[in-house]
Amino acid sequence: MLPVNNNYSQSMAASAMNTNQRLLQLSLEKISTGNRINRADDDPAGLRQLDTMASQLFGMEEGITNIQVSTGMAQVAEEGMNQMTDSLQRIRTLPVRAADSSVSDDEREGIQVEVDSLMREINQRASQTTYNGVNLFDGRAADSGGQFQVQTGANEGQTSSWGPVKLDASVLFKGRPEEVTVKTVEQAQSLISKVDDALGTIGRENAQVGSFANELNRTLDLQRANYSSMMGGYSTIGDTNMAEEATRSTSNSIQNQAAAAVLAQANSNSQYILKLFQ
Repeated sequence: MLPVNNNYSQSMAASAMNTNQRLLQLSLEKISTGNRINRADDDPAGLRQLDTMASQLFGMEEGITNIQVSTGMAQVAEEGMNQMTDSLQRIRTLPVRAADSSVSDDEREGIQVEVDSLMREINQRASQTTYNGVNLFDGRAADSGGQFQVQTGANEGQTSSWGPVKLDASVLFKGRPEEVTVKTVEQAQSLISKVDDALGTIGRENAQVGSFANELNRTLDLQRANYSSMMGGYSTIGDTNMAEEATRSTSNSIQNQAAAAVLAQANSNSQYILKLFQ
């Protein structure tokens, strides 16, 4: 039968050709952009998942940056304490010498001058140990919660903290820096134990800084691993599978050519009807 009013074959071929052309364009778009999802109708659920994962990834990136910055802060604090410790170690050797009865009063005066100079050095280190304009040893640089807090991850509660630390000559010698003197044998002997106490105080603070730095390093390793894993998932959902899409594109192209051939054949059928009237 050769229809005149309705050409079913032509309609079906045209419909198939339009569908194949649309699918071919989608495949080419995914190949050219590298994105499996270019608009919401490509994969509504997948797009929402990508948005959530992107927020986490951006947060992780900032958390990793925060950790690296704070690791530098811990290193500065440790170096400041090490320099104070060096000064205290030198101070401790001086009363050992001054406690000897063979040392004259004039010699003790000379020793006291060096002790006073070292005490000033300790206060100087305390006032000048800063990071990004923040003094680390004045006890006031921490936030309102009383600690230096580092946001290490993308979500609430993913934090590490340290401090606060108050360190200077007054703190190290229990509010009585004026007793750091070697002017008599008795004062020199007493100073030895006071310096030992000061060394113990700064040693404990230094251990806390070291623990904080170790915690940051472990957290950094974990966050980098988490970031890599989530980035892999993000790529699986959002990136084009080139091999799969190339195969689909080739298939759609072949089907499109076949539909075009069928459409041409369907159109030629109408010419047969015209020949009947010649």
